[in-house]
Amino acid sequence: MSDTVNRRDFLTAGAAAAAGTLAFQGGLYAQGASSINVGIIGCGGRGSGALRDVLDADKETRVAAICDLDEGKAKATYRNLKDKQSNRLIASEDNVFSGLDGFKKLLELPQVNYVILATPPGFRPYHLEAAVNAGKNIFTEKPVAVDVAGIRKCLEVFKKAQAKGLKIAAGTQRRHEAGYIEIMKRMHDGQFGDILSGRVYWNGTTPWDYSDKRKPEMSDVQYQLMNWYHFMWLCGDHIVEQHVHNLDVANWAMQATPTEVSGMGGRSNRKVGDPNHVGNIFDHFALEYTYPNGVIVQSYCRQIDGCENNVSESFVGTKGKTFTASNVYIANGK
Repeated sequence: MSDTVNRRDFLTAGAAAAAGTLAFQGGLYAQGASSINVGIIGCGGRGSGALRDVLDADKETRVAAICDLDEGKAKATYRNLKDKQSNRLIASEDNVFSGLDGFKKLLELPQVNYVILATPPGFRPYHLEAAVNAGKNIFTEKPVAVDVAGIRKCLEVFKKAQAKGLKIAAGTQRRHEAGYIEIMKRMHDGQFGDILSGRVYWNGTTPWDYSDKRKPEMSDVQYQLMNWYHFMWLCGDHIVEQHVHNLDVANWAMQATPTEVSGMGGRSNRKVGDPNHVGNIFDHFALEYTYPNGVIVQSYCRQIDGCENNVSESFVGTKGKTFTASNVYIANGK
């Protein structure tokens, strides 16, 4: 990528990287390896879920190393595996790492041929780069970046992964849900005609918040790492961290990325006070994305309690309309 990025290049790259649609290439085994030996970086809710999924997917998969910023969380993950799935664990206590540089030690292990990246998204581009440099196949949670610098890095890293023949899969799960796959096939086959407009939503409730659990001895950085969802440098705001799924569906449906965007957002119901304590993300956005063919897709996301929730996507075509919502789809109103 050149040192200068025009508006269209930024919007295109931003939509692709923020949506986590870097790549999916068949096969997860490393060359010459007979099994998938996983190293997990980030043992929170998403990391633990991704680890369960990969163990369920192939009975030969083994856990070769564990890492989390929090030493207690990394060790708890190890103990849980040892107690409940010891036959799937080849990691020893020496292969349990923690701290900001723990991921480097995990990536140095030759027995690890597949890594799960599930730390707060602000770290993702750098962990992704390190994993590719170490020659690992990767599952990365979404989003893969939270800012322009991170997006640029991810696009460069993807090219390097391709050159090395490494595999990268991202956590945009709707791409693998039966209902979405079917409705997209129908859309792209022309069942609904030319798409005239679309609307995508992630309107939900306020997420978890640890602001009341801050200890007096914590520095601002320590606290923000614990309560990462509420700080833009770590999560990218919920339009990137959560609404990314719906935006990815829009790009999938349109088979393109936007050329223009305009919108608004704000912070009306979040806690008030010192932003180093309560956070700085918004709680609502409303945007219009314009695609290369001139079609406008309206985008809404909100995290406010006590309102009507809606997590879905809909598109109107010249021959009919579609509605999708996590493994449920309605075509032509039926």
